[in-house]
Formats: sequence, structure tokens, C-alpha cells
Amino acid sequence: MSKFTKFLKLSFTIAMVFFLYQSIYAQVNVTCQSSSGCILEVPVSPVASLYVLASENCFIEGTSIDGSFDADNLAGDYCYYIVSYPDESAATVAAALSNGCISELVTLADYDNSIEVSEFCEISVIPNECADFNFDYNVICSPNIYDPMYQVQLVFNSQTLGFGGYLITNDLTGESYGPLAGPAASFGPFEAGTSFSFTVSLVEQPACSFTVSWSVVDCTVTDVELARFNASVIELGNEINWVTATESNAKFFIVEHSRNGVDFAKVGTVGAAGNSNVSRDYSYLHTNTKTGVHYYRLKEVDIEGNIRIFTKTISVNRITGLIINNVYPVPTVDMVNVDFGSNSNETVVVRVVDIAGKILDQENYNAIKGSNNITIDTTPYAVGNYFVTISNGTTTVVERFVKN
Repeated sequence: MSKFTKFLKLSFTIAMVFFLYQSIYAQVNVTCQSSSGCILEVPVSPVASLYVLASENCFIEGTSIDGSFDADNLAGDYCYYIVSYPDESAATVAAALSNGCISELVTLADYDNSIEVSEFCEISVIPNECADFNFDYNVICSPNIYDPMYQVQLVFNSQTLGFGGYLITNDLTGESYGPLAGPAASFGPFEAGTSFSFTVSLVEQPACSFTVSWSVVDCTVTDVELARFNASVIELGNEINWVTATESNAKFFIVEHSRNGVDFAKVGTVGAAGNSNVSRDYSYLHTNTKTGVHYYRLKEVDIEGNIRIFTKTISVNRITGLIINNVYPVPTVDMVNVDFGSNSNETVVVRVVDIAGKILDQENYNAIKGSNNITIDTTPYAVGNYFVTISNGTTTVVERFVKN
């Protein structure tokens, strides 16, 4: 009679620092403390001699006599095993575990009646480290109004993740791309009026995965020519700023906000100039905003009541510390502006780096607490992609810009 028991179809989900119990069999917990890291705890069994944690491809992640495992580097799907055996079988069990795959221990239990192994599976671990995984996306419409097409550009801006590359899947076709080094990737062209959906994950953290989609991409030209659109973090909230170069029959603008970059809702309106051939500045303060990434876009409403999205989606991250809020214009010809925030008066180092990692320019800047702006002369640089980095000694933030 086999001494191996499988409990399948268990569903556990980690949400940052804990597992949500969804099974009658067991509860799995993860606790995190800054001094000791994250610990995964499986249910304690009175008959257990040993606990084993393994990935679904059989690799043994660790063993424990009390049901606790180091969870700092866990991500993905796992099974845990409760092993019971008499003292005289300890050496046999140790030998079975020494090959690094749980299958040998399972096979041993089938033939040795003194050893019992119970398997609990489908534990999905999503680590806290995914909190830093974020990216922006732009929808770029072609200028040909008779055959409108668009491209989707993904721009990765994680500060501590992504060094192993990104995997991207087109959810509509099933095609996969990668690993891609970043910091950006473009897809298309696609016909205007169609939809898109892409799932992005990290090579070094496969459990860090997010999807961006748009049901219908409208490339209709509006009666407003936009010169600039950006967002900044200030003490009272997120400040949205935009500049129109020209306006024709514009009635007002709708400011829309999202926390996931997909589902947007109106947070305010701003009256338009109507008809104008000169530059017009607009702003909107989104108050009571929480910590984390916020996405914004603008809609234009004309005098006939027609409503159109006429901006790309931009994002701003409300975090404590150093952060780049916006780099513009992109692409640039002769200069680029960098809006960044700091939570203290401090000296930062601003660098321009090419795609090969070579530092082209470096200057110290005395940042003030709150919003800051610097202008970089790009005339000496050749056409291509570049990065601006800002560092205060403990934190370094990076954004890309393009020189035409």
C-alpha cells in the first residue's frame, strides 16, 4: 500500500505578505519583518518528522523541522510535503533528498511502508518585490489620416527590477517576445479602431506580471494641438499640467485618472480657450491621492459635445524619496526638461548616459524639498536613445529620452 498522499487543487494566493486561505485542507502564512526577512509557515502536523518545500518542477527549495521556510526569494507555484518516518529511516530519507528533486522521496514512500509523504500543492507566491515593477505605455498614432495606424510603446521604469530582462506576450495572438533588455519596446503597426492587450513579466521574477490593454484605439485627429502633457507630485496631491499650441471649437477638458493604467474615471474638468492660435497653459490638482503609481489622460469636449481622448497616458509615482516625474519633450531636438521630486533639501548628481552605459555629462544640482526642474542641452548628442539618471547617494532614478 502506498504511503504517498496527494492533496491537489489547493488554491493559495499570496498578497504581498500573506496567503489567503481558500482550502479546507490547510492554511499557509507568510510574515515579513525588516530584521529577519519573510518567513513562509505551513500548517504544523503532529506526526511530521520533516517538512519539504518544492517547486512544481520538483526542485527542493528547502527543508524544515518546524514548518517554516525562508520566503525572501520565493516566487511562483510550489508544493509542500509533510514527511513522517521513524528514526532508523532518517538516513534513507536524507539520501533521497540529496539529489535535489522531491520525486525520489515520493518514490521511496511508495516502496517503504515506514515512510509517509503527504503533498499539498497549488501554492502561488507573489513576492513584495513586485511593488517596484511598473511601466508606462504610449499609443502612437500615425499622421496618415486616410490609413490610420498606431503603435504601442511600453516603457519600463522599475528602479530595482528588470535587470534580467522582460518577457512580453501579445494576449490577442499568443506571440511572445523576449527576454528584452528594455528600457522600452514597441509593437505594431495596428489598424486604428482595433484593440490590444500585452502581458509583461520579469525574467528574474516570473510572478511579477501585469497586463495593459485598450478595447478600441481611436486615432481620430482632434481640434486641439497638444504641445506638452505631464504630471508632478507635490505635497497637496498630483498636479497635472498641459499646454495646447492651437485650439479650434474646444469647450472643455476632462481629466481622467486610473490606478492600473486600464480603468479610467473622471476626476475633474477644466474649461478650454475655445479657439486659439497661441500657446495656452492649463493645470489641474488631483488631491487626496494615495502612495503608489497614478495614471492620467485627457479628453477634449468640443462645442458640439463630441468627446475624444487626445493624449497619451502618463504616470506619476507618489513615493517617499527621489523620483523623476516627467522628461519632455520626447523626442527632443535641442533641449530636454526633467521634472523630479525630492523629500528633502539635498545635493543630487544628474547624469546623461548613452545606451552603452557611457556617461556623457554629469553635474551636481542642489535640489529642494518638493518639485524641481532642470534643463539639459542635448545639441551635442547624436540622434538616438539616452537616459537621464538622478542620484542622491542612496537612491538612483532613471528615465529615457530620444534625440532627433
